[in-house]
Amino acid sequence: MNISPYLFREQLYKLPIEDIDDAGIQQLYRHVVDNLATKIDMLTTIGTDEFLYNSLKYYGQPSHRDIANAKFLLHAPDIQSELNPTRIDADGAVAYFKQQAADWAMECKIETSTKIVAKAMVNNSKNNC
Repeated sequence: MNISPYLFREQLYKLPIEDIDDAGIQQLYRHVVDNLATKIDMLTTIGTDEFLYNSLKYYGQPSHRDIANAKFLLHAPDIQSELNPTRIDADGAVAYFKQQAADWAMECKIETSTKIVAKAMVNNSKNNC
């Protein structure tokens, strides 16, 4: 991570939330700060015994249905995609998206980034797409 998780969490709790006049909005901000702090705790404890506790603190205990669904998925046969069984790397994905954008006559910038974790981003602020 490019930040110190402990310093980031400390800065979260220093936000002047008490200056917000509306009690409902103030409570909403407090809730968001607490959730972010718990997520930071999860990130800093990945691979340790404390991660389970922090995960339960954030997500709660799984229901019987959640556990049954997880067991089903663990024992389900592997699903092979008939549409495109091959995997592509990041460069292949960029090439594919550029081709699709060209096919659809879209002018946009398509690039990879190491700054986004587990999600795709569309940045309209730069009028890229």
